[in-house]
Amino acid sequence: MIEVLINQQPISLPACVTLTQALAQSTMRPPFAVAINQQFVPRSHYEGRVLKNGDVIDVVAPITGG
Repeated sequence: MIEVLINQQPISLPACVTLTQALAQSTMRPPFAVAINQQFVPRSHYEGRVLKNGDVIDVVAPITGG
């Protein structure tokens, strides 16, 4: 098991979990942008990005208005 933070919430996940799998457990729904340890992750890399113990994941939804 690994421990990560998703939007400051601690989450326990199995080892070798991808970002896609972790996001499936969050309450966020697309569209959103993701950063791991303050580095933007393109959507095309979600499936290949394996999370590590201690990763800090920020999921941000766009805000509309004007």
